[in-house]
Amino acid sequence: MTELFHSLLDQTEVLKKLLESLHTTFPLFQFSLFISHDQDQCLGVPATELYMEGEDADSFALKVYLSGDILRKNETTAYIPIKGQQGTYGVLMADGAGDSPLTDAYLDEMSLIANAAGKAFENAQLYEQSKTSIANLELINETTRRLNQRLTLTDTMNDLAVRMAESFHAEEVGFFHIDHFEQQTLLPGSTAFFKETKSSDIYNEIKEKLYEGEKGVFIGNGQSVFGKAGYGSLMAVPMIENDQLLGFAVLLKKEMYAFTFEMYKLFQALIHHATLAVTNSMLRDRLEHLVKTDQLTELYSRVYLDEKIQYSMKIHQKGVFILVDIDNFKNVNDTYGHQTGDEILIQVASVIKSNIRKHDVGARWGARSWRFTFRM
Repeated sequence: MTELFHSLLDQTEVLKKLLESLHTTFPLFQFSLFISHDQDQCLGVPATELYMEGEDADSFALKVYLSGDILRKNETTAYIPIKGQQGTYGVLMADGAGDSPLTDAYLDEMSLIANAAGKAFENAQLYEQSKTSIANLELINETTRRLNQRLTLTDTMNDLAVRMAESFHAEEVGFFHIDHFEQQTLLPGSTAFFKETKSSDIYNEIKEKLYEGEKGVFIGNGQSVFGKAGYGSLMAVPMIENDQLLGFAVLLKKEMYAFTFEMYKLFQALIHHATLAVTNSMLRDRLEHLVKTDQLTELYSRVYLDEKIQYSMKIHQKGVFILVDIDNFKNVNDTYGHQTGDEILIQVASVIKSNIRKHDVGARWGARSWRFTFRM
């Protein structure tokens, strides 16, 4: 039986074989199995969950589970712990059918079988945990590798959102950036829910806890916290770089207690590794924006315009190029100062940007002549 138990690498199968072996070896006895609530992967086995209190609690089973010692209830009934090297995982109750006495010899044999099953169960559990750890590491490595492929911020966040939704079966995914003025920005990849006003309660709840020093937020019964939003489970993890809070990621699900603590720890690890990639993407996008735009007017730069003109001349059969000059601009600077001149440039740029299409290019032609150009 010991060899049979240890050949199984599935916890549920170990418990099933334990019950089958006992029924075969001791046909005059009835056997019941009690398992703790954290062994939810074994709920396919005919077993009763161990309750700490309430009318469903079995005081004998609970006492054996906590002590790890065999306990007789009477001459025909006894409770036997199922334990390994690291702890007790369940309790076996042996009950003599009719008046069949439970002798010490029978009890010793049952205990030997239960201990063998307990050690095999523990090994199967460690095997499952190692497989889960390997799978989690593979997920973290693949996510990190993908996010460090010099992607734009939009591509980075969209890819991260897909992985979060798939890995945790989340119904809502949100990413928030918080700048040094404590102003929040909803990043790409976030689902539509976080664009709605009813998500503000969730955002404020998370932000308050993170600023109080919490390392994350893990809520299983969210109905009492943000029931109006209709979500029961929440996980939120801060994005921290150089001890500075850059923002946070949040996952939601309508079902209560949908996320396990193991999921929460994996979520923390993923966001921890992804934060650097997100920061790099934000800096890369910002640098690219600065390179191809004029800092004052936020119009495109002359270099970017020249590249677009050359590209258009190669692939387009026709196009329109318009130069707009601000008359007497030097007199404005000389009379009212360069600050007023800058304000006029910003106003003119705003007019240009509001009167061109999405695929048109509005650019600042030159710093000295203060000319603007855009292609339609």
